[in-house]
This record gives sequence, structure tokens and C-alpha cells, in this order.
Amino acid sequence: MRSGIYLVDHPQRDLPSLIWWSINSQLHISDKIWLIPTKELTYSTINKLNPDFIVWNFARPANRRIMKYAYINGVINIVHDTEGIPYDLEGYFATATEGQLSCIDEIWCWGESQKEFLEKKLKDIKKIPNIICTGSIRYEYIKSLPKIKIEKNVGSGLWNTNFSTINPRYQTIQDEFNHIVYSEKLWSLEKTLKVLLEKASDREAACNGVTNILDKANINSLTIRTHPFESYYFYKERFNDYSVKINFSTSKDIHEEDLVNTSFVVHSGCQTVLDAHIRGIPCFKLDSKPINRWSLVSNELPSEITGNEFNDFSMLNKAYENQRDLFKKHKINSYLNNIENLSFNSNLSKLSSEKSVRIQLNRAKLINTFVLPTYEMAKKLQNIIKTRRKKFTKNNVESKAISSKLIIDKLKNLNHNISCSEYGLAVITYKSRNELKQTPS
Repeated sequence: MRSGIYLVDHPQRDLPSLIWWSINSQLHISDKIWLIPTKELTYSTINKLNPDFIVWNFARPANRRIMKYAYINGVINIVHDTEGIPYDLEGYFATATEGQLSCIDEIWCWGESQKEFLEKKLKDIKKIPNIICTGSIRYEYIKSLPKIKIEKNVGSGLWNTNFSTINPRYQTIQDEFNHIVYSEKLWSLEKTLKVLLEKASDREAACNGVTNILDKANINSLTIRTHPFESYYFYKERFNDYSVKINFSTSKDIHEEDLVNTSFVVHSGCQTVLDAHIRGIPCFKLDSKPINRWSLVSNELPSEITGNEFNDFSMLNKAYENQRDLFKKHKINSYLNNIENLSFNSNLSKLSSEKSVRIQLNRAKLINTFVLPTYEMAKKLQNIIKTRRKKFTKNNVESKAISSKLIIDKLKNLNHNISCSEYGLAVITYKSRNELKQTPS
């Protein structure tokens, strides 16, 4: 029996789909799967669990050392990026160095466009990972869910915000700036300042558009759901006068409550257009100019709101049909493999072979004697720096609430009788997988 690790970065965005995948995927039908928060994966954890493979959620400087450590321990490294449809393909794997790429065995791309881009980008490096167009685990989960009957929700809307860069949830704006410019070196100083100003302008336009809807449209309620990495405090203060109509999402999973209870979505270039579209919900863009591809595939807001635009089912249904045409026009299917049907294509992966196990290397003694202490010291220094920074953060900066305990509790909620933890970490085995599959939904 193989064992592998899937890293969980965010409880709202990633956890529901990874639990679903670990239970239902044919690829792992006989495997032992560990679901571990990104920040809880350590060198010691890799030694203790001795996995055959790890599916990483990104390849950046932040995980370069530990990814290399896994690689020289013989682990099959796979990257399945949680931000699998970048707004700009030029930023796709932009900070992964050739050295880090040499430690990656496979890259699971969401769509053919990303695969083709990476093949061109990496064609001249010495060791090219196996690049596969698989689709997205997150959106396979979403495609497994039923369509929303929006006629039951007419008059209720959802606003998905998308301004985490200027309104970060888990750190201050200064920390966000330092992360982009200095730590990860994602953008130059000039580009970062330009993007921040543009984001501020786009957010103001979005707020004005929502205010117009609240003032003129005959709607019952509008729920504000901020980006998983965005704070809601700004919106709470901005829309304080509309507290009768405005709600703030408290759902951990957008598909549990928020989309289920809405008939339309408004946004400013937010990828949750894709989530809503798959579930059968029309989307409207708040931006006057196209911000990105998600704006291009969304409906225009009426130039003049007269009152009944969002509580007329026939109008909403017509908007959804127009949206389907826009998705085809802008070839979104090239960015997400098979939008309409369940189809995760892992046939070309090493994991599709029953014989695929970790690469046995006789370097354990060297690693544990020389490499591990160095890596662990670097990790301790990073933690000391982070701890000191926290002393200067503001009160409205939250901590990312993802932990092994939370994942274990989620699994226990599915079936209280199963054993789903070892070493204090969440795990799904062949036996517990079968028991979870039999649990009524």
C-alpha cells in the first residue's frame, strides 16, 4: 500500500475538496492519504511518515528547502497549484528556480493552456518535470455537487470580493508589501505600487456599484463573502448603513451555504465566477473595464437599475445562458480541463501505475547527519522572525485557522466511528475510506 501527503493551505478554499478527493478518487482507492496543513509539514514529519509521494500546493522559495529534502529522500514530488488559473500566465511558476524545478517529478496543470505554457517555459532546463493536463481537484469536487435551483433564491445575491492584496486577512498591508517585493520577489517595486493603486481604484468602483444595487434594486439581501485571504473589516465599516440588507458570510465552504442560497453573483474579476457557473448561477461584473478573463465571461450590469432586474427569474436565466456563450467565446475550457463533466485525467501520472512507489535512495544517513540540522535551523530562524513580527500586527489581523485538529474534526463529523488520525495528523486509509463512502450525505 502506498502512502502520500496532500498539503492543505486554507480551510475554506482547499479542505472540502481535498477531503472529497481523498475519499472518492479512483487514483487513491488503495492508498493511505495524509491531509496535512502546509505549515505543519516539517522535515521530521517526512521522516516519520516516510511517504511515497507529496502533492504540493505551490512551488516557491518558501518551500524550496523542504521540497528538496523530500526529493533527496526519494519522495515523488508533485505540484498541483491551488492558484491553477493565474490571471496572467507569465506569473505561473514565476518564482520557481531551476534548482527547485529539478526536485519536482510532476506538475498537474488545470488546463491545456497552462501545460503548453510550462512546456515552452521549461524546455531548456536540464531536468524537466512530467507536465500533465489533469484538471483541478477543487473543481472536480465542485462538479460533483448538484446544480443550484436559483428560482428558489430570487432576490438574494452574493458579492465575492477579490482585494486581498490591499486588504490582507492574515497580515498587515506592510507585511503583504514586503512579501511581494522582498520575500517572494513576485513583482518589482514599481509594478507593486502600480498594482496596489489599481486595486484600490477597482475596489472603490466595486463598492459604488454595490451601493447602487442596494439603493435601487428590489432585492432581499446581499451576502458579502471576502476572498479567503481578505479581511472583511473594511466592508463592515463601509456598508454599515446597509446592515438591514447586508450579511457577511460565516460559511467555511462557499458551496455549503453561500452559493446554495443565492440567485446571482456580483464581483470584480473573481475566480468564483467559475464556481458559480458550474453550479448554474449567473454572474455580473462590477468593473467598468475588463480586469481579467473572469470579467470577460460575466454579464454587464444594467446601465440603469430600475428595481426588478435581480428578482426576475426569466432575466436571471437569460443572463446565465449568455454567460455560457461567453465561456465558450473566451475558451475557458482550455484553462480548466472538461468544465462540464467529472474528468480528472491522471493516466499519465506515475501514480496511475500500481508499481509507483518512492524512489529508494541510500542517502538517509548523510541527510539526517548534515542536511536535516541545517534545514531545521533555517526553519527555526524563520519562526523567530515571524513571532517577532506578530508583536507589531494590528488587532484586526487574523490567524489562518487551519490545523490538523480541524481536519480530524471534519473527518469525524462525516463518521464518528472511524479512526482518522495517527501521530496527531489526519489520515484516510483503505478501511476508513470505505466507511466514509458508506456514510449518508
